Amino acid sequence: MNTKELILSELAQKGSFKAKEIVEKTSLSRGSVHSVLKELTSEGKIVLIGKANQAKYMKADSRSIKGQLTENTTFKRVLLNSGLEEDTIFKTIERETSILSDIPKNVKDILYYAFTEMMNNAIEHSKSEKIEVSMKKNPTQISFEIADRGVGIFNNIRARRNLNDNSTAIEILLKGRQTTDPTRHSGEGIFFTSRVADIFRIKSSSKMLTFDNSISDIFLNESRVLVGTKVDFVIDKTSTRTTSEIFNAFTDESYAFTKTQVHIDLHKGGNGCISRSQARRVVNSLDPFHEVVLDFRDVDSIGQGFADEIFRVWQNSHSEIKIEVENASDNVMFMINHVKNAQAS
Repeated sequence: MNTKELILSELAQKGSFKAKEIVEKTSLSRGSVHSVLKELTSEGKIVLIGKANQAKYMKADSRSIKGQLTENTTFKRVLLNSGLEEDTIFKTIERETSILSDIPKNVKDILYYAFTEMMNNAIEHSKSEKIEVSMKKNPTQISFEIADRGVGIFNNIRARRNLNDNSTAIEILLKGRQTTDPTRHSGEGIFFTSRVADIFRIKSSSKMLTFDNSISDIFLNESRVLVGTKVDFVIDKTSTRTTSEIFNAFTDESYAFTKTQVHIDLHKGGNGCISRSQARRVVNSLDPFHEVVLDFRDVDSIGQGFADEIFRVWQNSHSEIKIEVENASDNVMFMINHVKNAQAS
């Protein structure tokens, strides 16, 4: 009888067992036994219930498993970044916990999209030896966290694009369609993930970027220095948001990612939005898009040079790109119209 057959036979007799029991029974190494257990888990034949010393294996189709999973609303693992597959990890969470049960399909679809996109980023871009993954459910929300100790997302973009600082890297990241590996990735994952969440945070180096879709705003703050990258994703269990409505808002008829949004507030200097150099940072990397929405929320006024650089100089050289303006105050609209009218006269 091989090890797999022995394990399944043990389950048929006892209903559950701990890994150490198989080690003792077979005299195989812990590594060999865990390798077989991992295979059986991936095949959907067994499920690991509980944590640490209380963890035990049961048949995946066991009737008694449902009651135990009902109480299992947390998942946490440190994974070796070798041969990982993001969808397999998501399926493991679904199989071993009740986190993804009894939630609306739209919420589950959002979690699947966001989790697999962020997990794939950690697997393929971080160069981290290990990745820490957690997901939990409380009475109102489901959240997950993925953390690595790799090069760091902002450092990575800065180095690949030869930028001067991480703030510029963040500005470029926010616009979407930015990737450090264009042969394998479209650069859409973070852009869309940040919009399907209720709250989405990216922490890396000494920066924390927060997307709060409950108030439709983005915040950039200083934080304690973090090696690698940590992303936090939160969504309400009763959210009515769907992935399709988010995709439709930023794609065209052929489903190409052609529209983006820029929050001007993040480009303000100490004196506000005044200089042409600030404006050039706003329009940097917008060339791939057909439509650009400039959101002036929390921007009281802008300088003539700032407005002229975007709405005359850049627009004249990118006449094929449509610029829309949102949440602009009377002072902001005055300056935008002023440079447009000056050009027309």
